[in-house]
Amino acid sequence: MPTETVKIQDRFYMGQSACVSNFVENINSTSSCNTEGCHGILVPVKSSFLGLGGSMKVDYSCNGCKQRLVSFDSSMYIEGSRWTVVDFPLHIAQFISGHHHSDIFRSLGICLGMNVLAGQTFQNILKLLYPVVRDMVDEVCESAKDEMKALPDDQIGSWKRAITTSDGAWLTRGSFSKNFSFTVRNFCNNSLLYYVHLCQRGNGGIDEPLYPGTSKSAEGYAAERCFQQAKEEEMNVEVNWQDNDSSSIKSFKTVFPGDENKVMFCGGHVTRAHTNQLHKLSAMKSATSAFISRHGKTYPSIANWNALAKKGILQIVAACLISLSARQE
Repeated sequence: MPTETVKIQDRFYMGQSACVSNFVENINSTSSCNTEGCHGILVPVKSSFLGLGGSMKVDYSCNGCKQRLVSFDSSMYIEGSRWTVVDFPLHIAQFISGHHHSDIFRSLGICLGMNVLAGQTFQNILKLLYPVVRDMVDEVCESAKDEMKALPDDQIGSWKRAITTSDGAWLTRGSFSKNFSFTVRNFCNNSLLYYVHLCQRGNGGIDEPLYPGTSKSAEGYAAERCFQQAKEEEMNVEVNWQDNDSSSIKSFKTVFPGDENKVMFCGGHVTRAHTNQLHKLSAMKSATSAFISRHGKTYPSIANWNALAKKGILQIVAACLISLSARQE
């Protein structure tokens, strides 16, 4: 019965010359030259290491008839490209760990003295990796969806009674970055369900054209796309936890209207915003007419604000509330 063969996947590795020698010796121990009347084995007759950038060339010949010639030629470059087998995996590892080209240049180039790919070449690597990373993320999302669909429809956290959490993030903190990502996750176990990535810079997108809107409007636009995809896949979101962003709230309510689909605010965001307001109030020496006009109907006692401020009572109350908010965080 013939031996079943397997396909060897093309991979990068770093080895040493002894591995090649051991491999040839194993072949010699189980077979010999196929030339009629010759029982010789393969022996190294020529080797080259200098000037090959870490590669090597070894020629083997039969020590009997000398008619059998086998050459081993390693290369420091990936087949069909100028990327080296050492630099390429390291650049990928740096990228996966969250480093940009400038970080890679400092760590590999300046600190280790290695050849670092040019910025444009690094961009090409990102384009090469993008479909692989996208497929991996899509697989994670589909697995999380299947887990929710397997639950009974009347159970909290199931596909028909989903509890989600969503938020957006800019590559550069603040709403002025040219790259934006929005994710929707399962609130019960934090698994990723949907995502959208928008870019406003470059010659063109890989999967879709560049986002034509402003950075500030990106969150609402991406949120509507994510929730619209969820609705098309027949997910029913009962509660979505998020920060107090008006555009994403509007997008959620557009896709999931009605009182049965609610938006709840994250306690951390609400507490932090409330604390910031208290810090502002504690520094105020008097209330402006605009401030009184805005809040006077809800809090009639605000008319006595200036009198209380002179006595320092407001600063004491604000300090106590700030301390309470910090404990809740």
